[in-house]
Amino acid sequence: MRSFLRYEFFKDTLEHCGTFLLALDEKEIGYHLFEEFDTDCCSFLHKACLDALLEDGYLDEESYEAALRLGTAFRALEDTELWTPAAVRYDPAWREILELADWVKDLVKKRESAHEF
Repeated sequence: MRSFLRYEFFKDTLEHCGTFLLALDEKEIGYHLFEEFDTDCCSFLHKACLDALLEDGYLDEESYEAALRLGTAFRALEDTELWTPAAVRYDPAWREILELADWVKDLVKKRESAHEF
């Protein structure tokens, strides 16, 4: 896959996770996290994809490490009792994931404003 397309899919993946989800109903939370983000996380927050984005200059070390942590933290909750839209609202582990997603998005936006991609 060409780097620019991979980068666009990476950014689209991030748009389905963040603290904005707390303002949505449980059905919408479930759709964003457990359908869209979950599916794309496997590909676009995978280490191999992030390695390529880092190598091609789309990510810097800080955004790379944060995105890697995001994918790992998200996957750690899979198949646990916290893998529900209701848990997203109250559990500190979910809050950390949502805030980390916001931070990764901010890092990406800052990098984009400093570079032309």
